[in-house]
Amino acid sequence: MYLEIKLYGQNITDRDVVNAAYLIKQKGAHGLSVPHYFIPVAKELLEGDFSLSTPIDYPFGMGCLKTRAYQLLSAIGEGANTIEAICPYYILRYDEKSFTKDVESMQLACEKNKVSFRVTLEYRHMEIAVLEQTCRILKKFDIDAVYPSTGLFIDDYIDNSLAAIKIQENTKLKTICNGNIFNQKQYDNLKGCDFFGIAVNSIDVFNRLKL
Repeated sequence: MYLEIKLYGQNITDRDVVNAAYLIKQKGAHGLSVPHYFIPVAKELLEGDFSLSTPIDYPFGMGCLKTRAYQLLSAIGEGANTIEAICPYYILRYDEKSFTKDVESMQLACEKNKVSFRVTLEYRHMEIAVLEQTCRILKKFDIDAVYPSTGLFIDDYIDNSLAAIKIQENTKLKTICNGNIFNQKQYDNLKGCDFFGIAVNSIDVFNRLKL
């Protein structure tokens, strides 16, 4: 199962990124996701097949399409090999054509630069109909994986995992559960679930886990 560390907190430092990279290599995990300005630091430490990702238009996905495109290309230029686009579901509510165009342009830019493309949803703030509509559109493109939520708010890992399972079962899109876990038992529960991967949102929690 795919496993990564996500570090999106406002108080993240270079030292945190270094520690996370060390733990990822030491424990045999697969990826690190950090804000774009930490990508150069992480890139020096994680070479090879590790996923080095950054969110685009975090946390609300409310930037204009030109801004999102600029952020994507800047992140790739800084060394990211995986892009996590925050789903602009507010656009989808009013203009499905523009939403589809946004996803398509990002996917093509990633494909051109040989970068993996992932999409982050926010299942708690999306009506079921909007969530299903979103996934139906994403399924048309070469999406590497989908995250159920942004992680901006406290997110119960059970609710998140259920959303990840449902999305993967109904759409065949690979999902990465990123609900907040705090102990070994919760991690072990997630390991037995039928989704693509797990993202841990804390260095301290990740350090305590027995993988």
